[in-house]
Amino acid sequence: MKLFKTIFLSLFILFITFQGYAQRAKDGNYTVSTSGDVVNTYTSLTANANAGVTTLTVANNAMSGAHFSGNLAPGDLIMIVQMYGADVEINTFSYVSGWGPYTVPNSFFASANEFFYEFGRITNYNNAGKFEQVEVTSVSGGNTINLQCGLKNSYDFAKKVQIIRIPRYNNLTVNNSSSIVPLPWDGTSGGVVALEIETALTVNAG
Repeated sequence: MKLFKTIFLSLFILFITFQGYAQRAKDGNYTVSTSGDVVNTYTSLTANANAGVTTLTVANNAMSGAHFSGNLAPGDLIMIVQMYGADVEINTFSYVSGWGPYTVPNSFFASANEFFYEFGRITNYNNAGKFEQVEVTSVSGGNTINLQCGLKNSYDFAKKVQIIRIPRYNNLTVNNSSSIVPLPWDGTSGGVVALEIETALTVNAG
């Protein structure tokens, strides 16, 4: 009986802990009724984050605004995405008559009387475009976000890594002539929309 009570108590504590952090649908239901609705908030990584770490150092961990009721908190969901870093092969040619340098193709090939030119070939992605989602366990100070689990990928903050706060909707409805958009990319953050929907996404006609 004593062993049973110990196991039951352990499972109960585990259940309470899971419920405290895994808060799908915590932002309830939402209806988009305007054009250009911004539902995410953004910040940027200010120190490298290697695979396996559970702490991020960011420009500002408040991440309030949009439709969120307060600052970033335990149970919230964030996306980490590296925007830059790819190596791109660019050939330039300087015209002797003073036109200045301009881009020329890396190569071209012909097929069925059509010519195809290759500009800006990517030679190495270097983690550009890598992303993942992770739940928040806590925030501290103004610049630290603590994560529920270790990162799957490594991120180089010099390559413009942004952190996006994701709304955790139960149901999301997008009305006629309405839209969700990101903040414009400003060289540090923006340009990405991220959503979590637990039950249903409804996009009305038009």
